Amino acid sequence: MTIDATRSAPIDVRDLSFKYGRRSVFEHMSFHVPEGALYALLGPNGAGKTTLMQILIGILRTYRGHATVNGRECARLRVEDRQRMGYVAEGLKLPAWMRLEQLEAYLAPLYPTWDRSHAASLRERFELDPKAKISQMSRGQYMKSALLCALAPRPKLLVLDEPFREWMSVSRTNLCADCWPRRVVKVAPFCFPRMTLASWSCWPIGWDFLVRSP
Repeated sequence: MTIDATRSAPIDVRDLSFKYGRRSVFEHMSFHVPEGALYALLGPNGAGKTTLMQILIGILRTYRGHATVNGRECARLRVEDRQRMGYVAEGLKLPAWMRLEQLEAYLAPLYPTWDRSHAASLRERFELDPKAKISQMSRGQYMKSALLCALAPRPKLLVLDEPFREWMSVSRTNLCADCWPRRVVKVAPFCFPRMTLASWSCWPIGWDFLVRSP
């Protein structure tokens, strides 16, 4: 199955296959994601949604076929390529002993595009206390802090692996509508309520139908 893009395709996947040992996760996958797009991956547990996202950000490298982000093969991503990516996942670990302001100060020098004013704006929107200790944050505050750190460098690619599935639908909808930079590519497994599908293009993994936005 292929999704055709009439615009440029920062994400280009062609004939991609991946196995864990002898078990095939997916085979001969091909799709393109244009700049500025919102894409959601649909599929049952074990279909390979997280595996695909980890390939795109360079965590998993032993795949067959081709997967490129901004023209570079995902298995050979450089530090400067990773600096333009944001990744937030369920179970992501933040340094519990740090305060939010310490975490931001630690990360800022690692990203040349880190935008302190954008980080401050996100902090205000998410109602986060910069002096709050990460270990003492609620679940929602913890994941908002992780999202702030992913968005502050204004990434070209933002990958979300179900970090907000415990939030109320209205919170997820507001995040979808208001927080994404216009020219960033967003890829996530389908965890948002169906009312938000109009703003997403959805590509299923492990299912044999395609849900497209109207």
